[in-house]
Formats: sequence, C-alpha cells, structure tokens
Amino acid sequence: PVPAVRRLARECLAPWAARRRAGQPPHHRMSSRVCSAGTQILHGYGMTECGPLISYAPWDAHRPQSVGKRITYLDVMIDSADPAQIPGDILVRGANVMQGYYKDAAATRAAFVRDQWLNTGDIGTLDGDGFIYIKGRSKNMLLGPSGQNIYPEEIEEHLLASPYIMEAVVIGRKKGNEGEAAWAVLVPDLEQFRAE
Repeated sequence: PVPAVRRLARECLAPWAARRRAGQPPHHRMSSRVCSAGTQILHGYGMTECGPLISYAPWDAHRPQSVGKRITYLDVMIDSADPAQIPGDILVRGANVMQGYYKDAAATRAAFVRDQWLNTGDIGTLDGDGFIYIKGRSKNMLLGPSGQNIYPEEIEEHLLASPYIMEAVVIGRKKGNEGEAAWAVLVPDLEQFRAE
C-alpha cells in the first residue's frame, strides 16, 4: 500500500511541485514525507516589517532545521556572545526594513535597538555561511527554576520525533517563586498505536 499512497500523493501534489513555507521549519518527519512524494520545499523566513523576506533557501541548498540563508541586501545579527552556538534575539537592518510603525512612536522605539536594528521577536543562531536557525519566540521563552532559558519549540521538536505523537505544544506554568515549569500538551497518533 505504501507505493500506491506515494503514487497518489505525487499525482495530487504535481500541480504544486515546489512549495514555499515560511517561519519555523517543518518537522523533519513531515519534510521527509512531503519530499518522498516528489515535492520540493523552499524554505524562507520573513516579516511584514522587512518587506517581507529575511532569509531563503531553494530546495537544493537547504540545511536541516534552518529557515534559509540571509538575503544579500539585509544585515542579520544575533544578539549573543556566540551567535553560532548561543541563541539570541534575531536583529535585522537594511533598505527593506520599515522606518517605523505608522503614528505609533512608542511601538517604533520598542522595536528598534542598537543603532536602528529591528528586533524580530525571534530567537535564533546564525552559522558562518549566513544560515539562520530559529529556536523560538522571545515571548514564548520560559525561565526555569535555575534561571536557564527554556525554548518550548525545541522541546516540541523532540516530542514530535516520536512516531506516537502527532501534535505537541509546550507551555509554561508558574511554579511559585521558582520560575516556570514546562508542561506539554500532546495529541497521540492513534493510527500508529493501533498499527503496533
């Protein structure tokens, strides 16, 4: 039945032989399934305030878990002591970055830091070749009891590696004065359980 499913998927997906997806990269299991059906995935990352592209990678130049390579006409900086290893705020600047929010000076001041760098609100790393790896959103980051930064998206990625989990979301719950505890809400893959 698997070859028949792949053949059907190829026929159904043929009109969309190359697909675009922006933001957090798809889970590797989903990417593998889509690619095995003959579809090519183009990875990109952007936001309206950047008109809108920040990074891009064609299907044949993609790096796993990245959202593509920064575009040449935009500067990207990770606000971190070691941008390749230690996640930090993703900051951007360039001619395509907005000048500010219309009639909202307070929001504009809050969005721009360090000599007119726009803070995207995302946390990530940047490798030596200019590929961006999003770890999560700064608003989603949890503060653990020992002061460590916990990125829910990274935990979700590990949970989704299990064939028995179809969907996962990690949330923070206050734990007295000890910071936040990470809680996971899971949707099991019942078909996988039944197949076992």
